[in-house]
Parts: sequence; structure tokens; C-alpha cells
Amino acid sequence: CLVGSEMCIRDRYIGQDAGAQTRGQLLSAVVPVTDVRWIGPDDIVTEDNVADRLNITLDEDDVIIAATCG
Repeated sequence: CLVGSEMCIRDRYIGQDAGAQTRGQLLSAVVPVTDVRWIGPDDIVTEDNVADRLNITLDEDDVIIAATCG
């Protein structure tokens, strides 16, 4: 994952609703990263670390609250 991708997310998308339009814009903004994992509050996720994956964490209202690599 590119550090710039994380920074881009933090600057532009944290606090935004993760609806279809926002998700599309976010995916375009983080190119060349193609492995994006959307994680909701009740989602079960693996603990494997994938260096080129961007994890987007959502709250219970489907609002983006975090972006991390791995």
C-alpha cells in the first residue's frame, strides 16, 4: 500500500459516508492500489498483513473512520 494513499484518505474521506459515489471516488483516488478492503463494525477479517492492501474502516453508520495499510 502506498503511504500517499493513506494520507489521501485521511485528508479527503475520513468522516464521509461510504456510499457508492464516495467509494468510487476513493477507489479512483488511490490508484494504483487495487486491493481495498471495506471493514464494517461487525465484519470478521483475517489478520494477515498484505502490504499492498488498503483497509477502510467504517462505523455503524457506514461512515469512514480510518484508513490503514495491510
